[in-house]
Amino acid sequence: MSFWCLGEEEIDIDDPDFWQKWAKKAELDVDLMNKDNRIIDAPRQRKQTKRYGNEDGEFELSDLDLEEDEEAPVPRRSSWTRVECFRAEKNLLIYGWGQWKDVITSGRFKTKVSERDVEAISRTILVYCLHHYKGDEKVKVFIRDLIKASATRERIPSEERDATYTPLPTTGKTKTRSKKGKTSNKNKSAIALFEVSSEWRTCDPETLILDEGYKKHLQHHCNK
Repeated sequence: MSFWCLGEEEIDIDDPDFWQKWAKKAELDVDLMNKDNRIIDAPRQRKQTKRYGNEDGEFELSDLDLEEDEEAPVPRRSSWTRVECFRAEKNLLIYGWGQWKDVITSGRFKTKVSERDVEAISRTILVYCLHHYKGDEKVKVFIRDLIKASATRERIPSEERDATYTPLPTTGKTKTRSKKGKTSNKNKSAIALFEVSSEWRTCDPETLILDEGYKKHLQHHCNK
């Protein structure tokens, strides 16, 4: 039996190479015919996801990781209340300069206070007391060295300072005073001390302490 292909040449249908010869005459790619079209040999490619409403182009999925919302930084404090100053001062006398963690632990502050806060309060108190201290000159030199080292290490850009920022109390309970009391809750939460800047040598110490009662307290005790 024979098979007539394209009216040109007979190909024996019993020929073991029948299909190859027929495909050649028909100009077909045998290798392509034998290949399973369901198998894809091409390397797998990641499809990029187009952002909704983005007509400018496409971006990688990893770009989503860079679009996390950034929280506004909490302003750094540069002012404190009289109660905070008293607590810092009391425990500074107990534990000594630089023991800020112990001062915070024993201070029982009603608001959240950091080691930087305690050091800033202590540094400002020293600047004010140095101005009113009338004792040994060697003590003054020692105090100046403490202030200088602390002020040099802690330089805060003016734009990062917030003299009005005071965190909320850590507990909801507040003490009340009678009408005959000398102080009120408003006075306790009022700003009593401003942090001294790196220009502590030329600043007016009287502008650092706002609370007149606390001023008298420091003036009295710094010469004991």
